[in-house]
Amino acid sequence: MDKALYSGLVTPRLILRRYRSDYARYVEEFMRHGEDLRIMGGGSVKGSEIESVARAYVRDNQETFDKRSKNGVRLAIVCAVTREFVGNVSVYRRGEYLELGFWVMPSYRRRHYGEEVVKFLSDMLIERGYHLEIRASGLSVASGQIAESAGYQRVGVGHERDLSFVLYRRDA
Repeated sequence: MDKALYSGLVTPRLILRRYRSDYARYVEEFMRHGEDLRIMGGGSVKGSEIESVARAYVRDNQETFDKRSKNGVRLAIVCAVTREFVGNVSVYRRGEYLELGFWVMPSYRRRHYGEEVVKFLSDMLIERGYHLEIRASGLSVASGQIAESAGYQRVGVGHERDLSFVLYRRDA
């Protein structure tokens, strides 16, 4: 996967960038909302584990971008004005499709940031000829709404590990 494609991405309100170690506190805050983690298929993380799991998540995202993953990239979503961490977006190859995944911090929801980043990346990747999909948790109505607002069509449902999902696809 061409990681250069994912450098310097800016929307009207957001910056998509590599993870920095200081984002761990935001990831930790997100993980304290156990229901969000369960919807993402992450299970539950107990109080004393959250800090170390958040740091490992950020470290993993830095390594994924730099060298480890040949099939994908995870980026931090950052507010262009405040420079605060807003959420996460990932793009991974899954067969003939690129799968987009995303989450937004609870304090930044209902401001259309998820919709903005998904539409931006989707339009960019469709222009380059990629076929895209989103696997939205069956428990997250908002994720499905974001996919549909970015031009994705619902094509079915599935199950992976302990998570059921709704599959959305978008082709050129």
